[in-house]
This record gives sequence, C-alpha cells and structure tokens, in this order.
Amino acid sequence: MTITNTGLTTLPKIRHEHIFLTNFSKMRVDLAAHTVSTTVAKAMRHFLTEEAEETANFIEKFDWLNVTNYQECY
Repeated sequence: MTITNTGLTTLPKIRHEHIFLTNFSKMRVDLAAHTVSTTVAKAMRHFLTEEAEETANFIEKFDWLNVTNYQECY
C-alpha cells in the first residue's frame, strides 16, 4: 500500500496551484492562507532540516493570528 493509492497526503490542502502561481492565482487569499498554516509548519519541522525551523516558527505564529473570531478562541 502506498500513499498514492490510499489518497493520503502529508499536506492535504496544498496542491500544485499553491506552489506554482499564475498571475490570477497570486490574487487568491485562500491559497496564501493554506500555505501559511500550522499543518505546513509541522510538515516543515518533520521533513526539512533545522534551517527551516525559523520559517516554521513564523508560519505557526502567523497562523495564530489568522482567526475569524478571536473572542471565541481565547
């Protein structure tokens, strides 16, 4: 059994269009929000070297600020 035939991925929301942007997709906020998420930070920590740690920290802190209603969260 492989990841390909099970449909499981490490970053389920991240697709080709999130990384390779066109002129129109550069204006899509949802693509940016998916790219800067806690899931991406965790994947960076797991798969990349220690050089990516600061980027993962930044992404995680940015995701903390990306809330719809802060009164419900805190």
